[in-house]
Amino acid sequence: MKIKPTANPAEERFETITSRALNFTVVLLLLGLLVVAGAAEKSVAGGVLAAGAAAMAGALLGLLFGIPKTATVESLPAAGQAAGQAPAVTQVPRPGNTGLEQVADWLTKLLLGAGLTQIGPIGQHLWRLSEYIGGAVFGDGDGAGRVLGLALVIFFGGAGFIGGWLATKLRLAEALLSADLTLQKLLEAARQAGRQEGIERAASEINSAGLAGSAGGTPPAALPPPPEAGLRVTSDEATREPGVKPPPTPRNEAARWEPPTRITRPNDPQKNRFGGPGAEEANGRRLVASVRPLGGGDSELFSLELAVESTDSARPLRDPVKFFLHDSFKPNDTLVVLPDAGGQAVLSLIVWGAFTVGAITDGGKTLLELDLEFLEGAPEKFRSR
Repeated sequence: MKIKPTANPAEERFETITSRALNFTVVLLLLGLLVVAGAAEKSVAGGVLAAGAAAMAGALLGLLFGIPKTATVESLPAAGQAAGQAPAVTQVPRPGNTGLEQVADWLTKLLLGAGLTQIGPIGQHLWRLSEYIGGAVFGDGDGAGRVLGLALVIFFGGAGFIGGWLATKLRLAEALLSADLTLQKLLEAARQAGRQEGIERAASEINSAGLAGSAGGTPPAALPPPPEAGLRVTSDEATREPGVKPPPTPRNEAARWEPPTRITRPNDPQKNRFGGPGAEEANGRRLVASVRPLGGGDSELFSLELAVESTDSARPLRDPVKFFLHDSFKPNDTLVVLPDAGGQAVLSLIVWGAFTVGAITDGGKTLLELDLEFLEGAPEKFRSR
């Protein structure tokens, strides 16, 4: 993930200049290595290692001084904020754990404090180090070799410091910001997924408790549904003697009805199992639906009413209807509903988003399918989920 700053000519010019300065520093280091290799009379490898060590020490110091700080700025008072109330405090440029910058800040202060109080001893140690380098690399620890050793330490240490500082300012700040923003997006996505799962689970529990399944268009209530409406039919083994077959009631027969095709869309399991698009009306029967927000326009849940009705007055609906819902309704993802006196089999549910509904009736001969994503008049928030 690449985080680019907003289009600002001053910021772009600063980044361009610092990038060029970093490249120039790298070129200087390479040229310095060539000079050391040519001037070394005793040990070229020792000169290269000494130069590299000085550059690395300088780069580490540059890293400490260049680690981005989380600046604290005072923003303008928000709308409706009292005049005497403290202004809001905003942290920039990056959120997240600030442990790295705290450690860098402590080390920087420690090094500065120690350096200011130990300037004399530091100079003596530096002069002694140049003597060792001059003798080991240039073959002269007292004269010109000592001067070259001191120049090597200062040049490569300073170039390493500048390079480390520029690289930290240009690259590390961007990498930290990118990592923090990516982590925030992942956490937000996880929170949204957990919230969605919780909403679906709550809707499923409400439906399982019988607070949403009802007949005749009765709205959801805190009362159990009528005994023949909106209930899942599985088996009556718990209410009959072992070895005794259940009576051939319409509900028992309807509970065995299944579509001829298997699930091919795990995310929308009933899609294309009952005839596909346009199969909401068949054989004189029609599957209709209506959706409205539950409790208000900004609600996360919706009240869904499904109904199977007859389109042929000469053939009113008399057989039960088996509805097939999304598997998030389990264990109530299949429900058998008996038609009311008006010839409608109505099922009311509390849902979170759109899915495909299947229905079987007329002794298993009529299959109906309705994709709620394309339901006209449904809220866009419901259809887009």
